[in-house]
Amino acid sequence: TDSGMPGATIRITSESSGSLTINVTGGKQTAGVCLGYNQPNSSLTIDGSARVTVNATCNATNYDGFAIGLYAGSKGTVTIGGSAAYAANCKAPNCTNSLLRPTNGIYSGGTVDVNTQGDITMDVSDAANSGYGMRAMTQCTVERVRKMQITCRPDGKDIMNRAITAGNFAINSGKDARGMQKTIYRYGTPYTVSVSSGVCSADGIALSKMQYLANDTVTLLPSTLSVPFERWESSDVSISSNRFTMPSKNVAVTALFDPFEEMPSFRLTVLGEEGRISYRLCEDIDDSDLYARLVPANSTA
Repeated sequence: TDSGMPGATIRITSESSGSLTINVTGGKQTAGVCLGYNQPNSSLTIDGSARVTVNATCNATNYDGFAIGLYAGSKGTVTIGGSAAYAANCKAPNCTNSLLRPTNGIYSGGTVDVNTQGDITMDVSDAANSGYGMRAMTQCTVERVRKMQITCRPDGKDIMNRAITAGNFAINSGKDARGMQKTIYRYGTPYTVSVSSGVCSADGIALSKMQYLANDTVTLLPSTLSVPFERWESSDVSISSNRFTMPSKNVAVTALFDPFEEMPSFRLTVLGEEGRISYRLCEDIDDSDLYARLVPANSTA
């Protein structure tokens, strides 16, 4: 689809989850939906309940080749709204375009705005170099998306000029089985983790590192290693190997420390009449030596 006119508008919408699949293969510059290269005041919108899939492949072996799913040119805008879903699989295995990057799920010289209750999936990893899932020269704004997964090369980027405007996203990034970078954005209700004498070692939702979505894996670290750490204590969750699964509620966790790696030993020496230390002798089972365990004077422990 190509609309190379100033002020052009392309809108793909559906009231009942209608599906549109675009398969395009080109020898040089390939795009599933294109607004033209340099058309001001142009816009490309996917909204309603539309389900749009673009499979774009560029077979070129030159510098100028690229494969782009949604292409708004140097001055257009892209908007995905409503409950629309978008999927892109862009391939340019022999292109070395370093200006536009050989693969882009969405490209705009202006802005990209995402505010949908649907899912977005983009794979731009099959490229000679780099590649972007979502690229806007001005700004990519992500306000809402139910789930978004972007796979790119390790030298690529999931979103260029990203702005997260809501504090309800959990962002997880890692490598897939091929070694490609995979980033997953999930939207939901944030819950708070309160940690006493410790911290959460992994990032939480986008705007707060101490908030997570239900079913996220939370990893804990004690605040200090200079005192031997004993265990975590919480009445809200079960913690194993410093990790727990976030429930649909706020969680409080406390780090407990053992100041002695083993029971200290004492030799009883009379120093004078002032002050006193109250202690009990307890026998060490291993070597039958006597050890002193200090307790408060009025303690029955």
